[in-house]
Amino acid sequence: LKEPPAISGDYFLGRYLPNAPGAAQVRFGTTLALRYQDGDQCATNDRGVVRRTVEVRFRCSPNRLAPHFIDVFESPICHYIIVIGTPGLCSVPQFRPWTRPIQPVTCYDPTAVSD
Repeated sequence: LKEPPAISGDYFLGRYLPNAPGAAQVRFGTTLALRYQDGDQCATNDRGVVRRTVEVRFRCSPNRLAPHFIDVFESPICHYIIVIGTPGLCSVPQFRPWTRPIQPVTCYDPTAVSD
């Protein structure tokens, strides 16, 4: 059985417009997100042409020496999300990973009889 040929191509996912609403924002408390818009035509729907967009999310990655891809996915159709871990962002306190304080938990035996 022969495998079908791989489909590949180049797509323009969008341009960064710094003055556009929502172009750069802090998301989820520790993530810097940059939105690129007005990319290649991707699909059509009842409202017209859908163009490709991408949101690049940068996260502090203290255990790595260089930037690296954490995840790449499409959600929803024609909108791509790229998550990049970078140690450089860790120097900004706002972007350091948040850790929860340890909370002690005390358990009691509900079947124990107390007088």
